Formats: sequence, structure tokens, C-alpha cells
Amino acid sequence: MEKFDDAVEQNLPVENIPAGSFVKRNEKAKRVYVRESYCQSSKRYVLTAWDDANFQLYVKKGTGLFSGFEF
Repeated sequence: MEKFDDAVEQNLPVENIPAGSFVKRNEKAKRVYVRESYCQSSKRYVLTAWDDANFQLYVKKGTGLFSGFEF
């Protein structure tokens, strides 16, 4: 299990990123998400778009996300 470091851009599985962190789907993605909590009913993690609170994305455990970037 990798340690989360907010200062370094890194690709981590969604379950290793703390809730409330900013993430992107890939390195060159334009849309930034906030990693929210785990949804028990869908068995997926919730990502909410930073600029649109009505846009949510559900990702499976183990999905790699980029974190630790500046925008």
C-alpha cells in the first residue's frame, strides 16, 4: 500500500486517497473531482466534480486516480 503524499503528483488506487482530496481521472484530464465517500449500495467510490456539485462519477475499488497536483 502506497502512502498518500499531498505534495507529489501520483497515481494511486481510489481506496488509498483520503476523502476530500482533489483527483483527476488521468494525467491530462481537464475535469477535477473531489473524492467523496464509499457508496454501500453501488459498492463504488463517489467522485464529485469540483466545478459542478450535481455531476457525480462512481468508480470501482482499485481504479487509479491522479492526486497531488496544482490547478
